Amino acid sequence: MNDQKTAQATLALTTQGDTGSASRVTISLKQQGNAFDEQSGCRIRICDSGVFTDATNATIAGVTGQSILGETHTATKDLTLYSATAVAATGVLTFAGVVVEGETLTVGSTSYKFGAGGLSTADLVGFTEIDISATAGASQGTLTIAEPITALDAMEIAGTTYTFVANGTANSAGEISLGADEAASKVNIVAAINGTDGVNSAHPLVTAATFATDDCVITAISGGVAGDAITTTESFTHVSNVFDAATLGTTTAGNDTTASEAVTAVAATLTGDVTGTDGAGDTVDCVATTAGTAGNSLPTTETCANGSFAAALLSGGLDDQAGTIVLDVTDGTAESVTLRIGQAEVGGWGGDYHESLTITHAAP
Repeated sequence: MNDQKTAQATLALTTQGDTGSASRVTISLKQQGNAFDEQSGCRIRICDSGVFTDATNATIAGVTGQSILGETHTATKDLTLYSATAVAATGVLTFAGVVVEGETLTVGSTSYKFGAGGLSTADLVGFTEIDISATAGASQGTLTIAEPITALDAMEIAGTTYTFVANGTANSAGEISLGADEAASKVNIVAAINGTDGVNSAHPLVTAATFATDDCVITAISGGVAGDAITTTESFTHVSNVFDAATLGTTTAGNDTTASEAVTAVAATLTGDVTGTDGAGDTVDCVATTAGTAGNSLPTTETCANGSFAAALLSGGLDDQAGTIVLDVTDGTAESVTLRIGQAEVGGWGGDYHESLTITHAAP
């Protein structure tokens, strides 16, 4: 008979540990002092104590993450198991509703902040941006100037007041020069709001589009429903010069990023020691980039009104299990059973059950 097929491994058997409902058994596969070739696997059969027949009440099962099931020979009585390699720690982030600009996540060693178009460089110090500007719709309102503007007329946008002064005399923040005509005044309004007139700084919350005839669309810089609360009031002499409402949102209502859109954005952004993929439903599966138990210490926190992690740390990471097989023995009664252990089949040959371990298992 071929020596390769008949070679037997000397098995070092680690004593059982009770998991509450099963006896957990660790089998260290050794051969001449070196790790047994885990590719060959280990065949394990559970028998009634002292009898070489399948156990009546007991079953065996490989422990997920620590053993790989290669073959089931006789239901749950006779299995071939292989060593498992290192497993990466994981976590789950669930969104139950919309996300908005400024909410944050910390996943592993990286902190993230959701941005909908309005974050400054200072806002992002210490953060990587999760860009949701494409899915967070910006609020819009319309300013109509259909008649000439009168000096000392005024308008206010989110607490910033603009007062109209004589042509060419604006020299302080908040002042807008009347143009030589109505068309020139409209150009000056847009330049003042956008901070390009050399007098005013750009408004921190809105931008102004070029007038289309008599109408100028005012758009929130940050996308989201919050933009609908940006105030727009005026005290023009002519009643035809007016905003379409007291706040933005009448021309176009703002909308927030949905849970499913947030999942896509987060999964595409996570980087470094934890990456993400779309999970089931509105969830992100977070996975440590390096397998092993070290990943179990990676933090997962958030400041999202509608987002939550399953736990404060990733979990489930396992170090390399090469040369080790872990299984659970479950028994319906209090009795002793015997594990028959041998090398897995090689080329159709079944191998001897050349080691044994007796398990005394209490009824669950």
